[in-house]
Amino acid sequence: MDRYERARRTVDSIATENPAFEMDVVRELLDHNELVVGLEILCDNLYEYDVPMSEAARQALVHICRKSGLAAHYWQRFQAS
Repeated sequence: MDRYERARRTVDSIATENPAFEMDVVRELLDHNELVVGLEILCDNLYEYDVPMSEAARQALVHICRKSGLAAHYWQRFQAS
């Protein structure tokens, strides 16, 4: 599975857990090969709106962000403490 597919699955997982949370912009960015920008926006929005996530979704998000080379300040706040 490539990074884009892993990112899409992570977005889908978070969206399933939070159906009211808007994911269209993130999905559109991923569809246009803007993985890093999409993940940056996703992380910022998840943090800003304090969106609840399962531990599995949180771990998947951190994993794909690290693998995609996102700056640590985007994903570190989602790591288990």
